[in-house]
Amino acid sequence: MEDGRPISFGNYVHYVRRYIGKSPIQVPGTGVIVYRTSPSTGQQEVLLQLRKDFNQYGLPGDGIEIGESYQECAANELLQETAYIVKEADFQLVSVYAGPKHITRYPSGDIVFHTVVVFKVDASKCIKASHKFDKNETKKIEWMTIEQIKDLLEDGRVFSNNIPILEDVVTNATL
Repeated sequence: MEDGRPISFGNYVHYVRRYIGKSPIQVPGTGVIVYRTSPSTGQQEVLLQLRKDFNQYGLPGDGIEIGESYQECAANELLQETAYIVKEADFQLVSVYAGPKHITRYPSGDIVFHTVVVFKVDASKCIKASHKFDKNETKKIEWMTIEQIKDLLEDGRVFSNNIPILEDVVTNATL
């Protein structure tokens, strides 16, 4: 840590869970809004991940690891979950989300109180990696229009702690 490198515990949440079991924990993390204007329709679009664990859509992102900056976490999770590479300096801070709407009970029974630092980045700043996204976490990634995101929200097909964030996206409060 003194030399500026993070201390590695592997996956921090898994490390903590070994000691506290299923008790609720607070996990800081990130979410990334990758946006673009559709080349074919001219409509605003957002890149969403179809998550494997809940079979619901959400933003790329996850919990921060010990010693990791929020920008590092955002860049690492974006690469892992979408195979897009972004320079940390290209992220713009959108907002911080926390509270009762950001509590998740995972299929394992784990309860997590999330604090989500949300960044946005224009897709033109992204580079597609040579590898594919991590299929352990992501079923697929899709570009969605604002109307499609509204439909996902109405149909209950959005990961619960991403609902308030995507509600802000559809009202253009975050783009």
